[in-house]
Amino acid sequence: MAICIGLLLAALPAQAEITRFGPFAVDSDEPQIIHLAGDIGIDAARAFRAALEAFPDLSVVTLDSNGGATFVAAAIGVEVGRRGMSTAVLSGDGCYSACPLIFFAGESRAALGAIGVHQISFPRGVPLAPEDVQFGVARYLEVLIRLDLHPEVILAAIGTPPDRMHVFTRAEIEEWGIEHEPEIALALLGWAPVPYGQEGARQPR
Repeated sequence: MAICIGLLLAALPAQAEITRFGPFAVDSDEPQIIHLAGDIGIDAARAFRAALEAFPDLSVVTLDSNGGATFVAAAIGVEVGRRGMSTAVLSGDGCYSACPLIFFAGESRAALGAIGVHQISFPRGVPLAPEDVQFGVARYLEVLIRLDLHPEVILAAIGTPPDRMHVFTRAEIEEWGIEHEPEIALALLGWAPVPYGQEGARQPR
């Protein structure tokens, strides 16, 4: 009997294992996909690099985050761009504030969910000299320019107050090149290549 049970258990498919790296997670059944869910803290870039070392086949990042540390997100974006990874915001998810600095770095980008930007914000209650504020704004603008974004995207990012959010409309996403070759990113996720707004797209596995 024990032998029969052992053979039966051996025949069962292995359970997927979720490995977490800070706000990131990788499913062992889909080792090409890394998911970001939650805030981007000061250790997020280190966690992202650890995930890349543990799962060298990672090729697409899905994003669902309200933002966080601006220049940490920018550092993650640099790594995404350097590795030629794709990025995606799935339907029902949102990528706001600092998060788009990762999304915009994708070699191919699919925007099925919401993407919102605003000005860089500074810690409340911490006195900053005007030159420190100016330096932070200049650094933020430099990051946006290096991402080779449409000028209107940059204007939305630097022209929207930090207590508000410019959420891109579908028309803006298409006109301003916020999506780029989305079919590539969606294929990596296991989606059928169906244009936005049409029925029939298969949900991720």
